[in-house]
Amino acid sequence: REATITITSGEATKYLKVIQHENYVLKLSFNHYEASNKGATFGISLKQNMEYSLQSESPWVHQVQTRATGTDSLYFAIEPNTTEQERSAIIVVKDTRSDRSDTLFIHQNETDVFRLVGESTYLVDYTQQTLTFDVEQNIDYSVSTDSKWIKQTTTRAISTDHLSFSIDENTSYSARSGQVLLES
Repeated sequence: REATITITSGEATKYLKVIQHENYVLKLSFNHYEASNKGATFGISLKQNMEYSLQSESPWVHQVQTRATGTDSLYFAIEPNTTEQERSAIIVVKDTRSDRSDTLFIHQNETDVFRLVGESTYLVDYTQQTLTFDVEQNIDYSVSTDSKWIKQTTTRAISTDHLSFSIDENTSYSARSGQVLLES
């Protein structure tokens, strides 16, 4: 049910809308899960007082325990992601007698990538020179050499970093804003 509270001060009027949910409960304890690319098993609480069903079209997420009554603990197993693409799944918990539902979003990173782009052996002549090659990676790595005559160089040349940010679901009824600060 809904009601409106009207607050008046002189010529100014403000309205506050109050929405009260019905006596039916269907609520997950959280709505977003970040899974390791190595796979995972996790549990989530479901507060409910109605019959429900689970709906998902993601074959790499499996429910591993059946439900009880009252507050249920649902458990899911997530298969390892062996691809080089991140992936997402949606699990909808739906009341079997109405349109009421709650949704769990699952995100899983791609497999660890660490590889040289191009050749793995370079034949260079006798002159001093710079050897440049690329590394594709999404993990931390270190560089070392077994010879004193090979030294890693650094440059102040312009490079491009690809930044990625995960934005959590806004479960409130209010708009929100945030900032990302880059400092040099």
